[in-house]
Amino acid sequence: MGLFGPSKPNRVTALEMKQIRNYLSSKLDKQEMDDVEKLFQGHLNESGLEEGISRPEFEQVMTWLKDNKSKHQLEDDDLEFLEKSFAEHLKD
Repeated sequence: MGLFGPSKPNRVTALEMKQIRNYLSSKLDKQEMDDVEKLFQGHLNESGLEEGISRPEFEQVMTWLKDNKSKHQLEDDDLEFLEKSFAEHLKD
């Protein structure tokens, strides 16, 4: 609980996304990295209280990735790696 109401849920900020990108680049190739960045770019460009990637936004992207495998380059093990990469930043 925050001082003036409920605490703001954890979000991946632009700075944290840069750290995640560096970590992901150890496993994903350039095309896969481009796919990931395209999917999260809009969330990172939000302003105010909505700035960053929230857990529901992340889960929505992951659902899309799993349901639309023909539209991106990421394989199942890449998706698992992506989930692990974000987990620490999004835990409450």
